[in-house]
Amino acid sequence: MAILGFISIVLPYRLAFYDEDPSIAWMTTWLIIDFLFLVDLILTFMTTFTDHFTNVEVTNHKRIAIKYLKGWFFIDFLSILPFEIMFDGK
Repeated sequence: MAILGFISIVLPYRLAFYDEDPSIAWMTTWLIIDFLFLVDLILTFMTTFTDHFTNVEVTNHKRIAIKYLKGWFFIDFLSILPFEIMFDGK
């Protein structure tokens, strides 16, 4: 939650007021944040959920993975891609 707060405050500020390329320290910070979100993505594949119909906790990894892949996985995956490195344009 703290990382989301940091991103929601710092990222708009940097986009609005900084035109130059980010320093090595900023790039390292963003890569660490992306790595932490990758860890979150992996852990979500192991997080149980409650079936809405039976009201039973689902611990089957295949069902958990299918539910996550059909839900938020694509958005989570796109959020961890380092676009600033992939499309540097240099």
